[in-house]
Amino acid sequence: MLSNAVPIFTVFAVLAVLLDRLLRLKLDPREPPLISQKIPILGHLAGFLKYGSDYYLRTSVKYKKPIYTFSMPNGRTYVVNSTKLVTAVQRNAKTISFDPILTIVAQRLAGIGGPSLELLRELESGGGGAHRKLVHSMSPSLTGHGLDLMNIPMLANLQKYTDKLATQKDSFSLWKWTRRVISIASTDAVYGPENPYTRDNYEETFWAYESKLTMLLLNVVPQLTARQTYKRREFLAEKMIDYYRRGAWKKASIMAQTRCQTGLDNGVPIEAIARLEVPGGTGILSNTVPTAFWTLANIVSNPTLLSDIRAEVEKVFKIDSSSGKDVWTLDTAEIRTQCPILFSAYQETLRTRASFASPRFVLEDTVLDDRYLLKKGAILQIPSAVLHYETSQWGDEAKEFDPYRFTKKSEIKRSPVAFRAFGGAPALCPGRHFATVEVMCFVGMIIVRYDVEPDSGEWKFPEPNYSNVAASILPPLGDIDVKVRLRKGYEDRSWAYKVTTTSEEKSLFALASE
Repeated sequence: MLSNAVPIFTVFAVLAVLLDRLLRLKLDPREPPLISQKIPILGHLAGFLKYGSDYYLRTSVKYKKPIYTFSMPNGRTYVVNSTKLVTAVQRNAKTISFDPILTIVAQRLAGIGGPSLELLRELESGGGGAHRKLVHSMSPSLTGHGLDLMNIPMLANLQKYTDKLATQKDSFSLWKWTRRVISIASTDAVYGPENPYTRDNYEETFWAYESKLTMLLLNVVPQLTARQTYKRREFLAEKMIDYYRRGAWKKASIMAQTRCQTGLDNGVPIEAIARLEVPGGTGILSNTVPTAFWTLANIVSNPTLLSDIRAEVEKVFKIDSSSGKDVWTLDTAEIRTQCPILFSAYQETLRTRASFASPRFVLEDTVLDDRYLLKKGAILQIPSAVLHYETSQWGDEAKEFDPYRFTKKSEIKRSPVAFRAFGGAPALCPGRHFATVEVMCFVGMIIVRYDVEPDSGEWKFPEPNYSNVAASILPPLGDIDVKVRLRKGYEDRSWAYKVTTTSEEKSLFALASE
C-alpha cells in the first residue's frame, strides 16, 4: 500500500509545483512584495477561511512589512499595514475607491442583478452611480435634528428593556440579551412603527444570515455553496420588499426616507432599494451590538473602572422630585460632553475589538507614497486590527486594553488615520454618532441602576468570533450568564432618558476617527 502511495503523492506534488509556477502571480518589481503560500493558488484563501479576519494580523506580525501582496484566486490583493501608507491611500481616493465594493455588496449580499445593478454600479465602471448617491444621502440626516429624531424612539426602547431588568430574577445570557435590545432599539429608530425586525422572525434570521456571509461573498454557485445563507437572504429581501411596496418607509426616519427617495429619483426600482436593506442591516447592527456588549462587559468586570464611570455618569443625571418620587433623567447632550472616562472606555473597546479590513478597489495604476505601484484591478485592504496595534501610534502597550487611554495626553503625535473602527475617509460610517449615543446611554443607565455579576462568580469572557466577515467589531463566540439586581439605595427611583435638541455641531462626538 505504502509503495503505491509514494509515486501517486509524488505526481500530485509535481503537478502542484508546475501549476503554481504556471499560474503564480508575476509582479512588477515596483509592486509590494509577494507573501508566499504553502498551498499553491489557494493558500491565502484557505487562511481566511480558517482564521477569518485574524489572518491579516497573523500575517502582519510574521512578516512586518508596511504593505504586501497576496495572490488570490481572483487576482492581487494588497494589504496596507502602516498609517503612513493609509494617508497616501486616502490622498488617492479617485483611483483607489470604495465604490466598486458597493457594487459587490449589492450583487452578492443583496441579490441584485440586471438593469438595477447597472443603475447602482459605480460611474467609473460605466454604471449609473446611484449606490454612491444613496450612501451619501444619509449623512445629513444623521447629525443635528435628524439625529435627535432617531434618538427618541431608540431611547424609548432602551428604557423599556432596562426597566424590565428591575424584575429580572433569574440569570440570563448577556450577549443574547444585548443583541435583542440594541437590534430593536436601532432598527425601530431607522424603520419606524412598521419595523420589519420586530415581525416574522426577521431579527433572528438576520443574525443567522449575518454570521455566515463568507461563501455568499465568494459567489461560487451560492445557491449550493451558501445554501442556507442564500435562503435567508431571500427571506429577508421578501420582507423588506413588502415593507417598501406598502409605503411603510414614509413613516420611517428622515435617513430612511431620504435614502429611498434618492434611489427613486435616480430610477432605482423599489425592489432593489428594499434589497439593499438586507446587507444594510450589517451597517446598522454589526458594529453597534458587539460594541455595546463588550463595553458593558469591560466596565462591569472592572471594579475600579466601574466606580469611576458611575461617579461621572451620576453627575449628569437630572433629578426631579416634584412628583414626590425622585425621577432621574439621563440627557443625551450631557453624556456627550461630561463623561470622558465612559467615552474613553467605549473608544478603547472599539480599538481593541475592531477587526474589519476596509476594502478598496484600484481603478487605475497608482504609485503609492512615490514608492509602491498598485496595479489596476487589484483589491486593497486596510486591516483595522493591525493599525490599532501599531506601537508607533499607540505606544509599547498598544495590545493592552487601557480604558483610560483616550483621557490621557499622549506623548505620541497620533495620525488621524490610526483609529479605524468606523472605517476611514472618504468612507467613514455615517451612523457613527448615532451608535455612540446609543452605546453610551445603554451602558450609562445600566451601570448606575444595577449591579451586574457573572452567574459563575468569575468573569470569563468568550473568545471573539473571527470567522464573522461582516462584523466591524468582533462578536463573541459564546456568552456570559449574568445576574442583575437593583443597587442598594437606588430602589425607590424612576428613570428616564431625555433628548435635548441640539445644533448639528453639538450633536457630534469628538471621535478619534474624525
